[in-house]
Parts: sequence; structure tokens; C-alpha cells
Amino acid sequence: MENEINRNEGERPVNINLRSEVQRGVPVRPMGNFASRVRAAEAPRREVRAEAGADKKDKKLLVKMLDRVIGLSIFAIFFGVPLYFTGTASQGIIFEKQIYFYFWLLLGLVVWAAKGVITGEMDIRRTSLDIPILGVWLAVGLATIFSVDRWHSFFGAFSDPSRGFMSVTAYIVAFYLILSNFNAKRLKLILWAILTSGGILIVWTTLAILGIKFLPNSLAQYAPLSLSGSVTSLGVIFAALVPLIAVVIMKFSENEEMAAVKKKILTGGLMLMLLLDLFLILALYNYVPWLAFFIGVVILLVFILAKIVRPKESWTWLPMVVFILAMVLRMTGAVSIARVNLPMELSLNYATSTAIAKNSLSHKLWLGSGPATYGYDFSMNRPQDFNLNAFYNLRFFQGTGAFMESAATLGLVGTVFLVVLILAYIGLQFHLVAKDKEKNKLYSLGAFSAAAVFLVAVLSDRSGGVDLLLAVLFIAFALAVSFLESEKDENYLSLSLKASPKFALALAFVFMVVCAGVAFLFVFLGKVYAADILAGQAALTLNKDQTTALADMGKAISLNPMEPRYYTQIGQYYMALANQEAMKDQKTRDVDKIKQYLNFSIQATTQAESMESNDVGAVESLALIYENAGLYVPDSLKLAEQYYQTAQKLEPHNPVYDIKLGQLAISEAAGGTDKNAAKAALTTAQGLFQKAVSEKNNYADGYYQLALDDEALNQMDQAISNGQQAVQLNPQNSSYLLAMGRFYQERNGSGDAALAEQYYQADISLNDKDINGHFYLGIFYEKQKESDKAKEQYNKVISLLQQGQNNQQTIDQVQKMITNVDDGVANTPESLGLVQQNNSSGASASAATQAISVPANAPTPTLNQTKPADNAVPAGNTKTTPAATTTKP
Repeated sequence: MENEINRNEGERPVNINLRSEVQRGVPVRPMGNFASRVRAAEAPRREVRAEAGADKKDKKLLVKMLDRVIGLSIFAIFFGVPLYFTGTASQGIIFEKQIYFYFWLLLGLVVWAAKGVITGEMDIRRTSLDIPILGVWLAVGLATIFSVDRWHSFFGAFSDPSRGFMSVTAYIVAFYLILSNFNAKRLKLILWAILTSGGILIVWTTLAILGIKFLPNSLAQYAPLSLSGSVTSLGVIFAALVPLIAVVIMKFSENEEMAAVKKKILTGGLMLMLLLDLFLILALYNYVPWLAFFIGVVILLVFILAKIVRPKESWTWLPMVVFILAMVLRMTGAVSIARVNLPMELSLNYATSTAIAKNSLSHKLWLGSGPATYGYDFSMNRPQDFNLNAFYNLRFFQGTGAFMESAATLGLVGTVFLVVLILAYIGLQFHLVAKDKEKNKLYSLGAFSAAAVFLVAVLSDRSGGVDLLLAVLFIAFALAVSFLESEKDENYLSLSLKASPKFALALAFVFMVVCAGVAFLFVFLGKVYAADILAGQAALTLNKDQTTALADMGKAISLNPMEPRYYTQIGQYYMALANQEAMKDQKTRDVDKIKQYLNFSIQATTQAESMESNDVGAVESLALIYENAGLYVPDSLKLAEQYYQTAQKLEPHNPVYDIKLGQLAISEAAGGTDKNAAKAALTTAQGLFQKAVSEKNNYADGYYQLALDDEALNQMDQAISNGQQAVQLNPQNSSYLLAMGRFYQERNGSGDAALAEQYYQADISLNDKDINGHFYLGIFYEKQKESDKAKEQYNKVISLLQQGQNNQQTIDQVQKMITNVDDGVANTPESLGLVQQNNSSGASASAATQAISVPANAPTPTLNQTKPADNAVPAGNTKTTPAATTTKP
């Protein structure tokens, strides 16, 4: 018997003839021993194959686990973005949602990269949108480099970081993460995420607007009415859910494999969800983007009526009914359904945004002011007629419509790429849904309709961070679904570790850098989030425990020293402490503490101003602190004037700065003895006040300050004329009424005394507890020789002062005035011991009245200072000028 054995692949075969060996007398070992030697030779090879099989199985299991984590990340993004909040962050709910989005996106990105390393390749889905996306990204990057505020252009604006370079990069990564890891299972996963979060949002909002308490009090204080950050954002989400829910209902009807009972339960639940969604659209009528809503519903209906997409015949009525109901809701108009007060949300209208965009392009044509810097563009380029609006003292940090905002912040280059990208997406989406009718792409149509709602809302209205983020996510989802149902040839950019060793080494290094960068971002974002939570805690505990609040703000700054608003915030805290100390009576007041608090406040706010010198809010905050530090900080009024002038350059049409500069001019001259200098200062201030009312011809405070200046210049006719303008514009203002009474009293012409008394009485009729009103009326009666009436008013002043604290000194002074009236002694600064006799020769009756009319706890009749606020929303319904803002009550 012959047997040939290949002992090694590298050796030639050895022929062994057993019969011939025996014949030659060569001893032959037993066959069993030979077989064992063969098995021993084969054993290592079997072990290698077994180990290779085990490694392959482990590798497959690991890849499967990583793939599930990617799916979990995508699910968490779609499910959590509309819902996530904690209520503890200083910057609010939109900031929290952006951090949440970053977390899950970075997790998905790391796992995707790890999966690529394990499998040896990483495939990135390519589309016809790649070049426009790259163009937008590069334009945003260049605009960030040349931005007026590089930090906020990179990270995003305070409270809404959705426009920064970092956010735009994250949107692009999310787009390719979804497209490159999409399949039929992910389609169902994302749909469940959207419908589940949408259902929770619908139930939450329904209970909230109906005033039904469904949370314990400990949680209710942190729970917002809108989980999406604004009621306007809710309107967009509910509008987008309508076509998507309708499509899922029609798709369930086609599923023959689903049990009948399960199908009925799911269909009934979705129908109820659709009806509640439409109910909320009616309840939030003023917040719904109706144009976007109709476009989404029309896309759904047209594709079905044209039989490009063909649902089950028995359900073709559903999109038609949805369209009819949408029309009915629109024609019904706003209905008072909500049992709670819905917040007022303001936005610039399209005309004002267009004017700002044009002015911005004239200054920064190519790259704009930088991403997330619309607040700068608004302040610098807002038209003068914006001052006629009731909300002239607000600043807006988002434009109306993505194109108008990008024109100002990204310039011509960024806007052109954005237009190209949007047109390319619309064309590609229509092409994918419309072609190959036989494939019946119902999911594609529903996702496209929902994405269209978000897209049109972002392009036509002011969009918050949640709207913008969801628009990107829905666009990526709609495109991925259309690719899947169209069975379009998959085109990938493959990054392979299986190529040449040099290329594999380079790619492995890139993967390591990406993972290290993602790890850095995890830590960085964690510190940013922790810092903002500490800042939020500081704001809540400031009135209870000032030491803890300041410590929390210090920790927040140490965790995130790049955020200028934290320095401004802690500066305001120290200023509040200084004011609190200054309000104490003279015996307990610590002047050294006041100076220390003011120094800390100035240092912190100066740091903020140096970090964002082009932000008018930071400059204005520093000017306010110097203005209020006048008694304790040398040259503070001059520094305040300097920073108000800087603020005016950043916001040239703000009339408040003319008022501030005029007041400072008077204050600087008030302490001197040079009458000519004082008169020159009053004349300068008069010009500034006149400029303020020229900027805003319905500016009540401007006319009031102008009237006070006229009074100081002894131009009483002009003072009365300007004072009347102020009263006509704001007849409920106590300071205006008292000033008019004083003007008539000083002029003392025919009938002026009666008019003066009428104004004093008008003030008291508005507020019988107004100390100044009773005091001025007492002075008036004393001058009119009506002693009993004068004493009656002075006694009223004393009774009101006794209701307060630390007023004994003022009470004694008023009591002395009553004694003087009884003794027939005129109440003058000299008789009351307020000024020296030798300095009183030039004192007028008006000056005497001014000198003694400062009760300790009463506001003096001066300008009600109006500080332009960031994202402030006035309470109550206020009539607005349509040319300037759009109000959603």
C-alpha cells in the first residue's frame, strides 16, 4: 500500500512504499504510531483555524455591539432633542438640548470610528450635496476667522449656540452619520423615536395649556410649558408631525403580516395622536408657521392625488381630510383654548430683517460679521424707524429667515453656498420621491413632507436652536429614507485600513486623532455644561446666600473662562452687593466694603468687555457700573461717558445713550462752582436730549429729560411744552405729572397754580401711597398759604415713611417742616439747616424745593432708566408697530 503525505506546503511529497521496506528487512513501526504522528502534525493547524474562527466570531459580535450603540445614539438624538431639559442651566433649555445633542453625536462618532478600525474600513455615504455642504462649512469657517467675536462665532451665541462653527460642524457630522449607517431597521427605529417623543410632547403640552397639574410641586417649578424651548418651536414640531403621522397610519394599513388586533390598536392610537396634534395647532394658532404647515400638507396630498405614491385605496381619504382640516383651522382663526397665559414671543419681521441684511452687506460684503453674531448686526444696522416700536429697547439675536440672517453673519459667500445647498436638496428630494412610481415610496413622502415643514419654517421665520437642529435631522432622515426606498446605487467614500501598509498606517493615525479629539470635546463640553449649571445655581441663590452664589460663579468661571457673560454676571452680583451696602443707614454703612465690591465689579466687567469689545451689551454693562459708582470711584463719570460713547458707536440709533450722555454732562458740572461751565453743560445736555427725541419722536423719557433741562435753564415755557409731550405719551408716569405741577408752580402765571394743583392731585389719584406726590402737594399748599392743607400732606408723608425702615432722619425733617408751618417760618434749605446761609443767596424757591424733596425710601422724580435687555420679553400685551416686530401673544 502506498501513501503520500505533504508534511509542509513548502516541502516536496515523500513516497513511502511499505511493501518494499519490509522486503529489504527494514523495520517498520506500527501503523498506529504513524497515525499519531500525522495527527500531531495536523494539530497546530487545526488550533490556528479554531483560533481564527473564534476571533472572527468575536470580531463579528463586537461589530454588532458597536452597530447597536450607533443605532442607540441616533435613536437618542431623535427621541431626546425635543424632550430633554433639566431647568438648571443658566443659559436655558436650548443650550441644554445642544449639549445633549453633542453628547450623543460624539458617542456615535467614536463608535463609528471604532467600528471602522475593527472592520478595516469606514464607509461614508456620498451624495450630490457634498460639494455645497463643503462650501457652506468652509464659508462658516472663514467667517469665524474674521468674525467680530471669534469665541461666540466658534462655540455659538450665549443661550443659543446653534449657529456657531462648532454647531455647523456637528450638523454635518450628524448628517453623514445618519446617511452612512441607515437601513430598514434604522428607519423603524427613527420613526419610533419621532412618534414616541412627539406623543409625549403632545400629551405634555395638552395638559400644560389646559392648566392640568400632572407633576409634583417640587418638579413643577423647573418644568417649562414648552419642552422644546419656545412655544413657536412647538408650533413647528406639531405642524411637521401631521403629515408624518398620516403616512405611518397609511403604511400600517398595508402591513398584512401584523396581527389585526395590534394593527387596530396602533392605528387607533395614531389617529388619536393626530387629532390631539391638530387640536394643539388650533390652540397655539398664533405660534404655528402656517405657510410651512400648508406646504408640508400639500406635498403629501399632491403626490398621492397624482398617484406618484399610492397608499392603500381605503386610506386615500386621510390626506384629503387632513388638508381640509388644515384649511378649517386656518380660517377659524385664533381661539382662546389655553387655560394658562401663553408667553409673548417677539421676532423681527421680514422687512426689518431685510433692512438689517442690506446695511450689513454694505459694510461686510463677503464674509459678514461672523456666525452667531446677529446681535452685533442688529445693533449696528437696525433702522431708525425701529425706535417707533414699543420694544425699541430690546435687542434681537436672530433674524427672520435663514437667508436674511446668513446675509448679515456669513456675507455673500456663505449665503450663496446656503442657497445652492437648499436648492440642491429640494431638487434631489423631489427626484428621489417622484421617480420609479412602482416602488410606492410612502415613507419617503412622509419624511419629505415633515422635513419641508421644518425647512420652510427656518427659511421664513425666526428659528431657535431646536428648530434648526430638528430641520437638519429631518432633512437627513428624509434623504436617507428616499435613498433606501428608491434602491439607489450606493456610492460611498471608503476609508480602508486594508490598503497598502503606508496608507493603512496614515489612516490609523487619523482615526487616533479623531478619537483623541472627540475625547477632548467630551471633557470640554462636560466642563462647559457644569459651569453653566453652577452659574444657574448662583442666580437662584444670590438673594438667599450671596457668599455661595459668588463662590458658584467663581467655579463657573474657572471651568469655562472663555465665556464673557459669566464675568458680566459676577460683576453685576458685586454691584448688587455694593448697592445693598450703600442703602444702609450712615451708622451701619461700610464704605470700604462698598469700594471693594465696586472694584471687584469693575474688574470682572472690564474683563468681559475686553473679551467681546464689539458686544454692545458688555460695553453698556461697564458704563452702567461706572455711572453708579460715581461717589466712590474717582473719574467714574468720565469713564461712564467714555463707554456710553463706545456703546453708541456700536448701536448708533439707540436714543437711550443720548439721554445717558446728557445726564452725565449735567452730573459732571453739578459739583462745580463755575456757573458758566454749568450752563454750558446744560446746553450740551439739551442738544443730546433733543437728538434723542429726534431719533425717537415718541420718546416720553426724552421729552421729560428735555423738560428738566429747560427748567434748569429757566426756560419754563419750553419746559411745559416738552413736559406735556411726555405726559401725553405716558399719562400714568408719576414723575412726569409731578414735574408738570412743579413747572406750572415755578412759572406762576395766570391760572398756573390751579394747573399745578391738578397735576399733583392727578399723581395722588393714581397712587395714594406716593410719598413724593404728597410731599410736592404739601410744598404747593405751603406756598399758597394754605397751612392746614400743607400740614395734612406732610402728616401723610410721615405716615407713609413710618411704614418703611431707616426713615427716622427724614421723618424728623418733615416733622420740623410741620413745626415751621405752625410757627409761620417758610421751609427753605436755610431754615431746615440743609445749606449754609452764606451760600443761599442765589438759591431759588425751586432749588429749596428740590433740596428737601428726597425722602429716604422714595424715588426722586428723575428719568425711569430703560436698559436695553438681551432677549427680554415685556409682560402683558403691548401694541407694536408691524414694521418693526412680530408679536405672538
